Amino acid sequence: MEHNGIGDFIETARCAVFLEHRRCPRHCGALLTGKEAARHLANECPNREDICPYGCGDRFFGYEIDDGGEHPPVCPMNLALASVEAALEASAVKEYRLALENVYAERDRARARFKSRGERDPGPVFATPDCQKRVRGVEAEGLNLLTRARRASKERLQWVIAMAALGPGDGTAASQVPPGAARYWDTMDVSKEFTRSSRPWDMSAPILDPLLQTLQDARICGADSKLRRKAEALLFMAVRRCLQAALATEVDRGDAVRESLRIADEAMKICELEDPGDLPDFCALAEKEVLRTTLRSLESTCKEFHQAVKDGDIELVKWLLDREKANPSITDPETGIPPLVMAAKAGDVAMCELLLDRGADVDARCSSDGTSSLHWACHSRTFRVVRLLLERRANPRLQDKRGHDPLVKLVRRAFLNPADACALSWHRQESHLLAGPKLEAGSGFMTIEAAKVAAESCDSVGFSVHAFVPGAEWSDECFHISLHGPGCASAVQASKVETEDDPSDLVWSHVDPAWTSFLKVKNDPAHDVSTLLAVGADPCAEDLKGLTALHHHLLTAPGGGCLACVSALLRGGADVNHRDNGSHQATPFIIVIQSKRTDLVSLMLKAAWPPPDVDCKAPDGTCALALATNLGAREIADMLRKAGASDWADAELRLGSRTIFSYDTRKPPVNN
Repeated sequence: MEHNGIGDFIETARCAVFLEHRRCPRHCGALLTGKEAARHLANECPNREDICPYGCGDRFFGYEIDDGGEHPPVCPMNLALASVEAALEASAVKEYRLALENVYAERDRARARFKSRGERDPGPVFATPDCQKRVRGVEAEGLNLLTRARRASKERLQWVIAMAALGPGDGTAASQVPPGAARYWDTMDVSKEFTRSSRPWDMSAPILDPLLQTLQDARICGADSKLRRKAEALLFMAVRRCLQAALATEVDRGDAVRESLRIADEAMKICELEDPGDLPDFCALAEKEVLRTTLRSLESTCKEFHQAVKDGDIELVKWLLDREKANPSITDPETGIPPLVMAAKAGDVAMCELLLDRGADVDARCSSDGTSSLHWACHSRTFRVVRLLLERRANPRLQDKRGHDPLVKLVRRAFLNPADACALSWHRQESHLLAGPKLEAGSGFMTIEAAKVAAESCDSVGFSVHAFVPGAEWSDECFHISLHGPGCASAVQASKVETEDDPSDLVWSHVDPAWTSFLKVKNDPAHDVSTLLAVGADPCAEDLKGLTALHHHLLTAPGGGCLACVSALLRGGADVNHRDNGSHQATPFIIVIQSKRTDLVSLMLKAAWPPPDVDCKAPDGTCALALATNLGAREIADMLRKAGASDWADAELRLGSRTIFSYDTRKPPVNN
């Protein structure tokens, strides 16, 4: 080769080295040229150590996370997202909400895994861009699913209300003829027909099943509250007539009343917005007919029982329940408060658990204001009571006499920190040993609960338990506990693996079948809001003034709202464009502009669905952009302009004394 100078000679030598074949330095056996080495070591080498691309936050070797590896089928984040996608494919709104909440819980666990290895905390985001993109995709599809479900539920509610208002019919062919259009719409308003007395065929009214099924679907997706109230009123009337007919029948009265009670219980669980009125009294009469019980007539121990619940005397309450057969659901005759509500107001978890174990009605309400035990637990933010009530199937959508549900009671506060005694949660990982350095001060033989207390009181990422049988239940037995602090990603030596290049090479891993680890996970400040939404709380439910949970949070929380709480409500499907019909007459989007919360405006523009109406009006008629400009919120005004907002107002053009043209300044009248 001819060289024209020393520069050409150096360039030729560099190219020769760049194209020279060499073995992979990680001993995977691959032959690489210099130009292939960087790509191979970063993305292709099976012996590379990398963060899980699915977002669980763990580190694995390349052969474990590549296609066909062992980790993808068992990755908790991949499984959680697969559950969300399966729920979307099945158009299951309830399952979608539960699965999405599990995804965000797994995100917090991924952050804890980063901290346990001493790596930088990525913050409240997902660990990898691919995971972030996948989550945003399923959230967008989920919001579309909620919109479709609400639209379909509204149509179904309109149909079933009209059919219910026509009456059950008398079994003849003429009564089953579909109504005409005029009669159909006339029946949308409650008429005198609903107050008629019961008839024998009310026990098998064909409208009961459609009403129950439609309301069940409507409460899951959060359909129109006005239609739901009307449908619930119709259902209560139909159930009341069914009970009256069953109590009046002379043929198989016991079976008829038992079946009517089943329908009434199902209706009471489904209906959340409308007051049942005297339906519980009819249920009490039916229970006496079927069960021949005398619990409600026991006045001798009633006063002592309620006083014992107020005092938190568990032993006395047990004695009264066992020996005197006190009714755990009977309300206090002086205050009208059920025993479970008393215990929930006091935050007494043990008393609540005892009453629920003895059959107390988890949804029993106070006669004065219509609040339930879940209302009071959320009001005082005693999350352990909230969690217990939800585990016992408490209804998170029940509304009191002001139209407030438990979610409204919960969000009327600042969410600077998680709920008391719930700042941390524990994630159990079988066959894992935490990789951080061992903390000798807190390690030793102790119970699992004692290890949790020790780990919470020091700067540790969790603890590992030796010889803890995988799959076994936690117990009070002592185990060998090893507390760990933050550490590097590959701090645990596993076993030697002989390779053809160097038999002394070591493979490092934190997987060890002899250990079970408990990872300390920091809860989100609004974790209880997410929990309520995951079990079916409706963020779009309105109170009697038309205010939603998002309205209540922005209007009552200190500082004009908390970013974590608003984010959780938006993930649950809260509507930022809903305008209340009370004294405020504002949408949540206008409220955050009025309070000049730049972070909340940015969050709503990015995450809200349907998207915020950037041209909406304030209560005084000012458009959103003009409102932000008048308040001096320049950053908010710039964001609104980028989102397509315009400065507009309603105007009038007078021609003479009688001719007035009203127009929008965005579309002024054109001279013809």
